[in-house]
Amino acid sequence: MSGSPASTVEEPKQVTFWPGNPLSYTTTKIVCYYNEVHLGDATGFIFKAAQRYALVTNWHVVSGRNPITGQALDRTTGCVPNRIKFHAAIELDDETKRDLVHFREFILPLYGEDGEPLWLDAKEDDNQRDIAVVPLNPHVPELANDAADIRAIHGGKVTLEPGIDPRHRDIQFEDLKHFLPPVGAEVFVLGYPKGITPNGIFPIWKRASIASEPQVGISLGDQDYEDAFYIDAMTNQGMSGSPVVYMARTGDMMFTKDNIGVQVKNDEPFLVGVYAGRNGVSGLEGDLALGRVWGVSLLERIVMSGGKAQLAFTLLPD
Repeated sequence: MSGSPASTVEEPKQVTFWPGNPLSYTTTKIVCYYNEVHLGDATGFIFKAAQRYALVTNWHVVSGRNPITGQALDRTTGCVPNRIKFHAAIELDDETKRDLVHFREFILPLYGEDGEPLWLDAKEDDNQRDIAVVPLNPHVPELANDAADIRAIHGGKVTLEPGIDPRHRDIQFEDLKHFLPPVGAEVFVLGYPKGITPNGIFPIWKRASIASEPQVGISLGDQDYEDAFYIDAMTNQGMSGSPVVYMARTGDMMFTKDNIGVQVKNDEPFLVGVYAGRNGVSGLEGDLALGRVWGVSLLERIVMSGGKAQLAFTLLPD
């Protein structure tokens, strides 16, 4: 790999506010390059935990390698990406600009001068965990202004282990219980199939259903992964790294790993995981139109491991 390219940040483009689902503003097409060579497109989304923002996608997107075999995904050149291009929707808490959204384009290197990756992950040679997190705070100049915000999917919707009182102790990640919808629930995968975007910004919403018991996990090779499940979805190349969202309705039941039910209090979206895409699954899974989803608990654990800050969370039920 040659020297790491420098990051560039384009001036934001002010766009009159478009009505639509707020989640559509949180996703971005990711364009992968090796120097000036375009290697392919994928999907990512902006995630917020506490006051930290991150671009979330798949490990195989930023590494350019198959998470199962480790081989380079670009079979023509054998190159892996060393920089990516994406956008984020930035807004300021200013009454005179409340109807404007700033879409800022970023081109960021994937490796530092020492050759080390600039993303966080939980991927090792002995596992297939296919999530990558690129910290964004250092790259967004507007965040120096306390009134600035980035359109993001918020994490930290959890319940607590029985008997733990947050008033009397600092909460650790192990104290949190994440919950997921039941098998058969309808979810949406927000991404850019084959690079398609209706207006240059917004994603395609692909409908899917949860195809395996999400509280149980799945077996891949000789390992069990509690933080993954399958969805039944006809997805396409370019959707790797998409958020998988459950549009919960008041009264819906969601369940923890030990089958504790939590009733949803309001109509609201829940991030349930990160879609692994066609390059992150086996041929058999692809033939069956099964897609892997790496659960939100894994994502939050990765963010916390590198964030040096306690994850802000919302307890459910209230």
